[in-house]
Amino acid sequence: SSYGNRYQNEITQNKSKQVFNIQSGPKELVGWITLHLFISSTFVDMEAERDILIKTVVPQLQQKCAAHRIHLVPIDLRWGVTDEEAKNGKVVELCLNYAKTCSIFICTIGHRYGWIVPKQTVPTEVRHNYNWIDGLSVTEMEANVAAFDN
Repeated sequence: SSYGNRYQNEITQNKSKQVFNIQSGPKELVGWITLHLFISSTFVDMEAERDILIKTVVPQLQQKCAAHRIHLVPIDLRWGVTDEEAKNGKVVELCLNYAKTCSIFICTIGHRYGWIVPKQTVPTEVRHNYNWIDGLSVTEMEANVAAFDN
């Protein structure tokens, strides 16, 4: 659909803003259902797979969903974590919040376990809300939150 292509172009042009604009769809979609598809994996060994999902699979799914008045919004945090958020220890909170609130969670797993967050870099509130995160990779934390807290 032309909407799917326009949305994909908007993502490409505004990669850093894409994650923060997912809560509200375009006004022309009033009455549609919005589903958020969160893509989780380690970044280094799953780059190609994530690219295939975003560039090939998601646009096809968006077209199929649009036929049923469903607005499918991909969330790929390769595009949405700013340097400031990383410096302020917001990465884990951002990842977990998106995993917790997504409609659909896709996790691709390869040969790497992923980034294990040093406890001292995780804000106290996040450690309290997700007290089990010590020693786990961000990818495993996302999967646990999506499976058990969603």
